[in-house]
Amino acid sequence: MTVLASAALPNFFLQPPEHYFVVDGNNIKDKDSFLREFSAQLGFPEYFGFNWDAFYDCITDMSWVNSEHGLLIVYKNAHNFRTAQPEDWQQASAILLDAVDYWNKAGKVMVIAFL
Repeated sequence: MTVLASAALPNFFLQPPEHYFVVDGNNIKDKDSFLREFSAQLGFPEYFGFNWDAFYDCITDMSWVNSEHGLLIVYKNAHNFRTAQPEDWQQASAILLDAVDYWNKAGKVMVIAFL
């Protein structure tokens, strides 16, 4: 899990994100349903290719979301996918962590909360 620098965390919560997304893990049982649910909830473009490379491309793009104050993704019930498909979970979580790092390096905060 990526931890925000102590200086970034207070600023993020003082100025809440303009956009937040809730992904319900109860709808996710495998790679295909993970990609479908994230695509639907985050509003990925129609050209989204429903594979890991396309997921990385979209989650590090998010140009359709004009956000000055960062993004918050709440991923509820992530344990469903994690326990059902541990290898795919590792790939998905690695991409999510890479996206957090990508956005932080670009000067925008992305927070992914697992509930």
